[in-house]
Amino acid sequence: MLKKLLKSLLRIILLSYVGLIGVLYFMQDNLLFYPRPIENDILKWARNTFPIAETTLRNTDGEILHGWFVQRHLREKKPLILYFGGNAEEITNFLYFYGEHFPQYAIATFNYRGYGLSEGKPSEKNLFQDALFLYDYLSKQSTIDPQRIYVMGRSLGTGVATYLSSQRQLKGTILISPYDSIVAVAQYHYPFMPMHILLEHPFESFKYASQIKTPALAFVGLEDDIIPALYSQRLIDQWKGEIKKVTFPSADHNSIMDEPLLWKSIEEFISVAAKERRD
Repeated sequence: MLKKLLKSLLRIILLSYVGLIGVLYFMQDNLLFYPRPIENDILKWARNTFPIAETTLRNTDGEILHGWFVQRHLREKKPLILYFGGNAEEITNFLYFYGEHFPQYAIATFNYRGYGLSEGKPSEKNLFQDALFLYDYLSKQSTIDPQRIYVMGRSLGTGVATYLSSQRQLKGTILISPYDSIVAVAQYHYPFMPMHILLEHPFESFKYASQIKTPALAFVGLEDDIIPALYSQRLIDQWKGEIKKVTFPSADHNSIMDEPLLWKSIEEFISVAAKERRD
C-alpha cells in the first residue's frame, strides 16, 4: 500500500514538474518581453518638448519602428548616444534625462518591436537585427559624427548594446545592470528548471564581450535581485577592451537610475573620449 502511494506521489510530482516546464516554455516570451504602450501624457509632453524629434523608420522586415532622434545645432556634426531600454521599458521616458545630462549630444532611442508605437514582435533575433539597422541609418546622417557614436543599454538592452558593439565600430559602450546571459539569470530565478534547453532567446552577451575592444562603462547595483551583481561581473570579466565598473551598494534594479553618480560618470566617460579625439 505504501509502495503504491509513493509511486502515485512520484507520478504527481513528475507530471507537475513536466507541466511547469511546459508553462515556462510556452510563456517565456511573456516573461522576458513585456511590451509597454506610450502613455498619452508622456507622448504629448515629448511631442511638445521635442517637436521635430519624433521618428518612424521602416526596418529591414518592413515593420515600423517608432522612436525619437533628438539633436540640436543641426549644422554641426554631433556625437550620438543610441539607447536601448529594459524589457518593460517604453523608451520615451528616457527623454527626461536628455536636457539635464546630454544637451550637447544627439540622442536616439527607439521602442523595440511591439513596444510603444513600434510594429512587430520582439525576439532576440529581431532586436539584434534592428540594432544594426538603426546604427547603419543613424551613422549616415549628415548631422552625426560617425566616429563618435556611443551605445547605452539598460538591463535587457545591455544585451542588445553588447551585440551591437561586437558588430560595429563604436566610440564607447555604456551598460546599466548588464548580464552575462539571460539563460544564466533565468537559471538563478528557476534553479530546478533546465533553462539552457527551454530558452529560445538566450542573449549570451559573454560570447560577444570577448570580441569587443571598445571602451566600456558598467554600472552595477549590489541590491539588484533581478540581475544579481555576480552575473554583471561575469560579463565584465569577459570584456576584451578597457572597462570601468561603478557599483552602488544600496541600489536595486530600478533605483540605480536615480543615482547621481551614474549620470556624472556617463558624462565624464563621454567627455574624456571626446577630448581624446580632439587631441
